[in-house]
Amino acid sequence: MNKKSLFVAIEGLDGTGKSTIAKLASYFIQSALGKNVKLTFEPHDPSCAGLFIRQILEKKIHNFSNETLMTAFAANRLDHCNREINTWLSKDNSMVICDRYYLSSLVYQSSEQHPFDAVMKINEHATKPDVTLFMNASNEVCYERMDIRNKPKELFEEGLTETREKYLNAIQYLQEVKNEKIQIVDASGTIKEVLERVIHVISDEFSEDIKAQLITAVKAYEIPSSNVFSLDGEIPDLCTSVIQKISANKSFTTNNGNEIVKTELDALSFVDKGILFLNYLEKLGYNIGEKCSWTSLDSFTIEYSLPGGLVQKGTALLINENQRYDAILGTVSQLAELEKMSDFMFIFNPGPSDLITKFYERDIIKSTKDQSFLFPNIQQITEQDLYEFLVNELV
Repeated sequence: MNKKSLFVAIEGLDGTGKSTIAKLASYFIQSALGKNVKLTFEPHDPSCAGLFIRQILEKKIHNFSNETLMTAFAANRLDHCNREINTWLSKDNSMVICDRYYLSSLVYQSSEQHPFDAVMKINEHATKPDVTLFMNASNEVCYERMDIRNKPKELFEEGLTETREKYLNAIQYLQEVKNEKIQIVDASGTIKEVLERVIHVISDEFSEDIKAQLITAVKAYEIPSSNVFSLDGEIPDLCTSVIQKISANKSFTTNNGNEIVKTELDALSFVDKGILFLNYLEKLGYNIGEKCSWTSLDSFTIEYSLPGGLVQKGTALLINENQRYDAILGTVSQLAELEKMSDFMFIFNPGPSDLITKFYERDIIKSTKDQSFLFPNIQQITEQDLYEFLVNELV
């Protein structure tokens, strides 16, 4: 593995804000240092046994043994390491931040029959983090944050006092027996305060000059507001505007055209990239309908006409981060509840293509009316796709 790489695991009780902090820390470090930062998570849905684990967490599967779940998590983790984490860490100047790792397995999969040693034995080939951060907050704070989600509690989101005690015991085990570096971080307070504490810990893994740079930068860092994609009326033809701007560029030549396209695309806001994404779908023959009002994520209804008067219905979803399966699943579940189930779903993910989860198994979605729906076909649209779209339009 590249010696310049850094692997950080962020752990904590549900409701500590670890997923939000993991995301913000990755964005901040990437912008402050220009490092290739990959944000990932466990259980990792696209890896081995991902769907099985997710169905257990969502209480869709009830009849399972702890040994089976422990083995499934270990297989999921090893596949995640081999195909994503290790591949990323082999790059120059790279960093991985993982939301949950094998500390969680010690807490949730250990038992009298399978103590810490047994859990670590089955995870012995998993990549060791350079540092693990345990986000610690009171039960009151955790439950308050979980209530804000307005989602059903998953399998392990209850009994926080006992779970915290197991975490502290597992941390002690990893520190004393496995000689691992683990830091406990106060997760109470504002997002900015918690982010500063996290960056202080992570900065210890860098040289003194980079550490000083990170600490100074995070104090001035403004937490980005969530991008709200608003579009009233018809979708503007941003593609034509961008192409005209590129063609009018005095430095434009056939040789450097692709570089100018990339520069113009990088300069677009998330909203403009979203409009370009919809332009791209229109170019493929899809009709863009209304913005969906029944989900917190930005999405639009779309249709595709087939011969014989048949029409397929779908959804165009815009997300300004590397979303998990469960976030997308939430949108699909809302579709099922409203009996507006899509045949397909296009998802626009901004950012580097190799940071994006590209594979989702097709789960069965059940509504409260006991109706069953097959998870829609998903196609990811990345900035690379938009770049190629603009290049082709430029020809």
